[in-house]
Amino acid sequence: MRKKSGFTLIELLVAMAAASVLSVSALQVYGRFHRFSATLTRSYQTETADLLRNIRCAVPYSVSPDCRPEAGPTPRRGPIPR
Repeated sequence: MRKKSGFTLIELLVAMAAASVLSVSALQVYGRFHRFSATLTRSYQTETADLLRNIRCAVPYSVSPDCRPEAGPTPRRGPIPR
């Protein structure tokens, strides 16, 4: 009688099928997590930028272009037109 060593072709195919199913499901979960973290990071970056802009504008004599007063009507100088 021969001693059986190694795996049969069927066993290898079953193992490959199981590994492919697991890898596909892992990639789907990773893709969902990546999209969620990108959205979260973008909102944190926007919020942090807004907070820093507010802090810069609160400092007296700030020269930041974000802190210039709103452009409103300019006062007239000179004689009043008739």
